[in-house]
Amino acid sequence: MSLKRGLTALVGIPVLVVIVHQGVVAVFLLLLIVCSLAILEFFNMLDAHFYKYQKNPGLVFNILLLAAFYLQSQTGIHFPVFVITVSLMVFLLGAVLSGELTEMFVYVSTTMLAVLYTGGLAGYIILLRGLHSSGESLVYLLLITTWFSDSFAYWVGTGFGKHKLAKDISPNKSWEGAAAGLAAAVIGAMLWREVTCSGIFGALNLNLEVLRPAQCAFIGLLIGVSGQLGDLAESLFKRNAGVKDSGEILPGHGGILDRCDGLIFSAPVLYYYIKFIGLS
Repeated sequence: MSLKRGLTALVGIPVLVVIVHQGVVAVFLLLLIVCSLAILEFFNMLDAHFYKYQKNPGLVFNILLLAAFYLQSQTGIHFPVFVITVSLMVFLLGAVLSGELTEMFVYVSTTMLAVLYTGGLAGYIILLRGLHSSGESLVYLLLITTWFSDSFAYWVGTGFGKHKLAKDISPNKSWEGAAAGLAAAVIGAMLWREVTCSGIFGALNLNLEVLRPAQCAFIGLLIGVSGQLGDLAESLFKRNAGVKDSGEILPGHGGILDRCDGLIFSAPVLYYYIKFIGLS
């Protein structure tokens, strides 16, 4: 691990833990900032390939979509669906008013993709935090499991990777690294459950006894797979745009999307699994 990468984690992780502990409002406000930066990174990648898009409407609806996720966490009403519907109509109207003829499909679809990829995926972290009985611990579960998977995939892939996983998309990723990341995700998920059940956190209400060990192992498997798919998806965006990193805002890590690609891909997977097993 590089010094810059380590220092960024040393500062960022405690801040993130404090914000998540404060509650769903704090998580929502954090994501407003993070996703605004993330969608700007996405637009910058589009600029690198000279794709056209609707910047200001995209920024506005990215914020509105996150607000809709927050309202859903408080009311149970599916406001994100409404915002997505309206955003598509507005993007189409923008294309009509602009008189864009040659690249209308790109003009609308790139903007819609930017909003759905950033706020549309990250918004599920708000819903996870809004689960009253165990929301805080589930967000930590998502973070820890993703970090375990990312870190071990990187270390093993760098040191022992011989067989390329997807050389045309991300030449540095290997099957050895992917397998290590998957195993680490399962271990990380089960380890977090055991730590919370040990009583070490006292009255912080982080206990995950409601999840059986087998369920936690399966969550690790889900996050291990979905996180690596998210990583490959972002690598494909970068490969198409011809850039190495999505940005430079995080020293040693690149951009927001470089750091959060697996996390935002895994958030909806974890949320729907938790809803499927009836935990809230």
